[in-house]
Amino acid sequence: APAGPTLRVYAAAGGADAPLLVLRGHAADVTAVARHPADEGKVRDGGGRRRRAARADGGRIAPCRAARPTPSPLPQAYTASLDGTLKCWDLATGRCVSTASVGAPVTGLAVPPRAGVAWLSTLWERGAGRVLRLHLATGVVEGERFKLASPAALSLSAGGGVVAAHERRTVWLWTAAGDLHSPLTIVRTKAVTVRRGSWGVK
Repeated sequence: APAGPTLRVYAAAGGADAPLLVLRGHAADVTAVARHPADEGKVRDGGGRRRRAARADGGRIAPCRAARPTPSPLPQAYTASLDGTLKCWDLATGRCVSTASVGAPVTGLAVPPRAGVAWLSTLWERGAGRVLRLHLATGVVEGERFKLASPAALSLSAGGGVVAAHERRTVWLWTAAGDLHSPLTIVRTKAVTVRRGSWGVK
């Protein structure tokens, strides 16, 4: 659960007053959290090899601090923040294993499985929004930058193959591993309500 610039991690069967981990490293509020796609449906071995961390400035890991590390084997997770960074956390140790900077406050996040990318909704000048594609292995923003009047919320289809951005009465759809050159646009006469969670397009 985001709590200002920190992320608190709780056991599913535990109480909300006793987090397993408190992850610290962002300089501004955490706005979105996504589970690492490689860990969907399984628990990672806490003693296994960690993937090599990378970021846009040449592969160095930004300094991160974590409180109350736990030896319990847990998956990895991504956090996005208004400080303009995307961080990957090893929840078995509470360590930040990689940081990528996108140069703008991040307000939304979608990390589809098997795509090797993260889609970010960002805030730009004069309140305008941009949707960016970040390559997870390199930490580099690549491809088209989709312009919006304001930052849009992002969500994934049930199978993770389609990403949606939604803003007031408009929804944009595109393939998770593809580009944003010409997304499918759906316009409604009334405001769009998108329920958090999965929806039925593979």
